[in-house]
Amino acid sequence: MRASTIFALCLALLVGLAAAVVNRLVNFKPPVAEVKVATPSVLVAGRNIFAGDLIQPAWVKVRPMRPEEEASFAKTKDLLLPPVAEAVYLRVALANLRADEPILKDHLQEFAKPESLSKRLLPNARAVGVAVSKDRCAGGLIQVGEWVDVLLTSVIDHGEGSPVATQTAVICPRVRILAKRNQLWPVFQAISENEVQFTLELNTYRASLMEFARTKGALSLVPVSSIEQSRLETRRKDLLEQGVAGRLVSLSSESGEDTEEEKRIAKISTGDSSVGQDDLARIFALKPIPA
Repeated sequence: MRASTIFALCLALLVGLAAAVVNRLVNFKPPVAEVKVATPSVLVAGRNIFAGDLIQPAWVKVRPMRPEEEASFAKTKDLLLPPVAEAVYLRVALANLRADEPILKDHLQEFAKPESLSKRLLPNARAVGVAVSKDRCAGGLIQVGEWVDVLLTSVIDHGEGSPVATQTAVICPRVRILAKRNQLWPVFQAISENEVQFTLELNTYRASLMEFARTKGALSLVPVSSIEQSRLETRRKDLLEQGVAGRLVSLSSESGEDTEEEKRIAKISTGDSSVGQDDLARIFALKPIPA
C-alpha cells in the first residue's frame, strides 16, 4: 500500500475522532441533580397542656410537618409560631392542647405581661401575702380566684386560774385569693413540701388584723363551697363594674357587726385606730382585757 494511501487513511481517522470529540463536547448535557424540597418544621405540644397554664419551653418540641398538615396550613401559615421552643416562653395557653398538636398563635392568650396586683384589687382593698403550711391550706390545692376563710389557732390564757387552752376562730371570713407562689403568672407545677405562699384581698382593717394575728398563732386557709364562691364572685364583679368600694367581709346586719366593721375600716384608713389584743379578744369571744 502506498504511503500516500496510508497517510490519507490516518488523516481521515484523526478527522473522524476529532469530529466525534467536538460533537460530544457541543452536545454534552450534565446530569440534572434532583432538587429535594426541605420539609418545613412545626412547633407542637410535647405533652398535654391545659388552658390557663403558663407554658414552659420544656413542654413543647419541634418536628417535621406532616403532609396533611402542610395542606391544612398552606393558606394559614401566618398562624404558625416560629419552630423554636422559646416561642412559647412566658406565654399562657388559651385552649387545651393535646400532645403532638401544632401550636398556633390563636391557641395562646394575648402577648402581654400579667395584670399587676393593684389592678386586680377592688377599690380601697389591700393585698396581703401569707405563707401557710400544706396541712393548713387544703394541701396547697387552693387556686387563684377561689375564696377562703382565714382561721387563727392560738393558745389562749383565760386567766383567773383557768387552764391555758388552744382555740381557733375565723379572723377574716370570705377572702379572695389574688395570687399564689408569689407569682403573677399562672404557674402550673407540683406543690412545694414547704410553705405555700398566697396573696389575699382584704379591706384595710382586716389587712391590719392579719398582720397582727400572724404573730399570735398559726393561720389556716379553708375554701368555701362552690355555690358560695359563685355568689361572692358575682357580687365582686358587680362592684368592679361599678367602680365602688364594697364591703369585702359580709357580716351580720342584725347584730350590727356590719356597721361596726365599716367604723373599724374608717378608723384604720385614717390612722385614728390600730389593731391589737382587744380585736382578737372580741373575735375569740374572750373577756375584756383588764386595764
